[in-house]
Amino acid sequence: LDPPSGCRFRTRCWKATDRCATETPALTTRDGGTQLTACHHPENGPVGVGAPAPVGGDGVEPATVGAGDTPQLKEVAE
Repeated sequence: LDPPSGCRFRTRCWKATDRCATETPALTTRDGGTQLTACHHPENGPVGVGAPAPVGGDGVEPATVGAGDTPQLKEVAE
C-alpha cells in the first residue's frame, strides 16, 4: 500500500486543505470523550476532551429514530 502524505483520507475528502497534504492529524477525543477523530477539520465543532456535543444549525438537538420508526420494505416479485 502507498497511502498519500498527510491525512490518508485527503484525496477523497471534500474538506481537504493544503494542511491535510502535509500534516497527519493526531487522534483526539471529542464529544466528552465519546468519539475519536483524526481530522484537521472535524464536522461538528471543537475537538478535545470535554468538547460540547454538537447540535443542529438551529440549536435543536438532532432527533433519534426508534425501532418503531423504521419503514417496512415490501417484497417485489420479479
